[in-house]
Amino acid sequence: LTGASSTAALRGRGSWNFVSVGGIAGHSDSGSMIESSWYRGSLRAENTGQHSYAGGIAGNGTGEVTGAWTWAQTSASAAGGFVSAGGIAGDGNSIVKSSVAAGDRVDASTSYGTVYTGRIAPRISPASLSNNHAYRALLLNGEIPSAGIGLSEINGADVLSDELVTRTFWEDTLGWDFAQSPQDN
Repeated sequence: LTGASSTAALRGRGSWNFVSVGGIAGHSDSGSMIESSWYRGSLRAENTGQHSYAGGIAGNGTGEVTGAWTWAQTSASAAGGFVSAGGIAGDGNSIVKSSVAAGDRVDASTSYGTVYTGRIAPRISPASLSNNHAYRALLLNGEIPSAGIGLSEINGADVLSDELVTRTFWEDTLGWDFAQSPQDN
C-alpha cells in the first residue's frame, strides 16, 4: 500500500479476545508493506475482553512501515491481557523505517494485564527499527519518555516542532524525495 492517507477519527470496540485499530491498517500481515503514507487524527482501540492494539499507521501485525508519518492521539485499553499503543505501530512485531510520530499522546491502560507504549512502536526488537523520529513533546501515558530514545529505539530520536516544518529535515534526515510522487515508486 503506497500513498495512503486518512484524517478520520477511528474507534474500534469489542468484548472478545482481540481489538486492533490503525490509522491506515488495523492489521498488517508478514510481507505486507505500507509506505509513503500518513494519518492525522485520533484513534482508540477499546476491549472489555483481553488484548487491545492501537497504532497511528498499523494497529498490529508483522508487516513493514516505511516513510510514514502521523500526527495523532492514540490510545488502547482492555480489561486484561496485553495492551499496546504506538505512534506508528501498535504491536511489537512490525518493521518500521524512516518514519515520524508526532501529535499529543500515546496511551494504554488495563485493569489487569501488561501495558506497552512507544512513540514509534512498543516492545519491539531494535533490529526492526531504523531511522525513526518522534516529536519530543509526544507523551506516553502522560509523561515525556526518558528511555528508549534513538533512531532504532521504541521512542525514536527526538525532533523539535521547528524541525518538523522544514523540508531539510524530511529530505536530508529521513531521505524522503518530495520531487517524486508516491505513484512513481
